[in-house]
Amino acid sequence: MKKRVYTGAAVLLLALVTAVLYSRAFPIQPDGGNLAEYASQHLNRGSSVPMENHIKLYDSVVIGKKKFTLMELNGDLGEIRLTCGLNGRYRIDSIGYGGGNFREELVRDSEKNYCLIGGRNTYFGIAEIAVVLDGRTYRLDVPEGERFFVSVEVDAAIEETHALPEDISFYDREGKDITEQVPWN
Repeated sequence: MKKRVYTGAAVLLLALVTAVLYSRAFPIQPDGGNLAEYASQHLNRGSSVPMENHIKLYDSVVIGKKKFTLMELNGDLGEIRLTCGLNGRYRIDSIGYGGGNFREELVRDSEKNYCLIGGRNTYFGIAEIAVVLDGRTYRLDVPEGERFFVSVEVDAAIEETHALPEDISFYDREGKDITEQVPWN
């Protein structure tokens, strides 16, 4: 009888330790409430002199178990890539940022491809974006606001990871092409 109690206690302790370690591996809340804090830690890892990071978070796009969050880091536009764990919480896979008004990439999930575009829209009045990939045009509606992050499913056969800037057009609320008025950088 004692052997069963000890075995049960050991299994319970092992399950508890596993749950705690797993939670630490995926520390970011589902709503992203602590994402800025963990993003700053991620950027400072391995540094003997931590930098002060001014991070502003904007929209997110979820594709399968991946989450992409548009951000600004010290004024540069960027993106945080996260993976969702079994507990519904996230961990940071990578952070990218740099100059320019837009972030754009093609992302594959299982057998599907998605085009993600995020950017600044404070002065431009962008209402729609058209992206030409392999001769097909994909349209993305842009919500009103100063920043946006949108996605559209594209042909699964596309192998590129980015669209060329010359293959992206911007339109205002009246449907007028304003591409020449919108600076990429």
